[in-house]
Amino acid sequence: MQSQQTIDAPRPLKRIEIQLLESMLRGTDYEHLVAQLPNAQVVDLEDSQPGSLRFPESSLHARLLEKVAERQFTDADGVPVSVALSVDQAGQLYELDVFKNDFSGIRSLRAGVRKNSGPVATWFANTLGS
Repeated sequence: MQSQQTIDAPRPLKRIEIQLLESMLRGTDYEHLVAQLPNAQVVDLEDSQPGSLRFPESSLHARLLEKVAERQFTDADGVPVSVALSVDQAGQLYELDVFKNDFSGIRSLRAGVRKNSGPVATWFANTLGS
């Protein structure tokens, strides 16, 4: 995660990104971070799949990252998507990592807002037919 390069200048979160992050943070020990989302700035990650974001306000030398929420859903084109939200060692939002099974761009995050989190191993087993 830490080797990924960013592109573009920081930008505000899009409304659908805020909705996804809010739904992922609800019920976690980091729910208090929801209040920061309307003013948060993010950068899109260059060497990751489209949709992956980094929060530049987080430590530039972040380590001891903790995955605080993950979600799986089916994109509008029927392809499975997995998203994981991490915080840095100071408990600040660090990264939203997006993985789409076929490596294509995300068409819509709306399905992710509606879905509940679930175990990644089960999702991959079901998705990949293992």
